[in-house]
Amino acid sequence: MKILVLCERVDAEGGTESYLRTLLPALVAGGDDVRVLARTVGDAKAYGVPCERIAWSDEHDAPSPEASSQVAVVARTFEPDVSVAHNVLDAGVLAAARTNTPRFVYHLHDHRPFCPNGDRVYPRDGTICSVPMGKSLWFGCAD
Repeated sequence: MKILVLCERVDAEGGTESYLRTLLPALVAGGDDVRVLARTVGDAKAYGVPCERIAWSDEHDAPSPEASSQVAVVARTFEPDVSVAHNVLDAGVLAAARTNTPRFVYHLHDHRPFCPNGDRVYPRDGTICSVPMGKSLWFGCAD
């Protein structure tokens, strides 16, 4: 299987980075062809697979049309079976990956989009979620 991975950072430290440092070499050892695109690359050899830097937007910035275009070109050229995004917050980059591969998966390792961060609110009434993370979070807490 050909897998295109998009992640915020390639590095030898960090939580998501630790996950990818373990997963990606195992996928390659199993016969998969893996390529990584990242917003920042601190240690290009950390994941043991080809990594390329594409400077897409940070979470509070407008989507980067240039980065979206670059991701689309890589996806069309590499022709992955699936694209997997890890904590990518540039909507244009996500759309480029989603529309240029047959399957798209978004893996969220980050606390920002849900209530453990303490500043996410219910859309209906604007109150902050006070329920500890658990099954209620998955079955209606954040609606």
